[in-house]
Amino acid sequence: MIVPNYTPEDLQKLPLRAIVALSARCARRVEHLALVPDDHPEYERCRAAVGAALRMAEDFARGLPCPSLESVVREIEACRAIGEGAFVHDIAMAAVIRAAHAATTALHALDLRGEPEVAHLFGAAPPNPFPHLADITADRTAGDAFTAAVEAVSAAGYTD
Repeated sequence: MIVPNYTPEDLQKLPLRAIVALSARCARRVEHLALVPDDHPEYERCRAAVGAALRMAEDFARGLPCPSLESVVREIEACRAIGEGAFVHDIAMAAVIRAAHAATTALHALDLRGEPEVAHLFGAAPPNPFPHLADITADRTAGDAFTAAVEAVSAAGYTD
């Protein structure tokens, strides 16, 4: 079996939606490990938050609108502490959270790339920081996606 050795720099070569798609797919593979046991009093809340976070990342990757980014991210982060303590659960939940963060930062990067130039009446316009900020935000997206993939692999128990 050939084991690929990818780095965040490899991910940065992909389009943002592809990067988020990778993180969502990795997190989706360990979704069941991120959930608390069925008899846990917060099971339904956790299940809904994990599902919403993964759907949001997948929707962004497909180019669909993602209107409730902040509320989804807040809810999945709040659910992190619900089943805290079980190592596999914690890592799988981290993969889901990182996938949600990858989608959020990628959307912000796309928004920044669309920022207009500032026109000035007198003299030359100052340099526009938004394209550079968008590139930095895209780098963070790749980092979040890479971390989601690593967390998912760890949760699934793979050593390679």
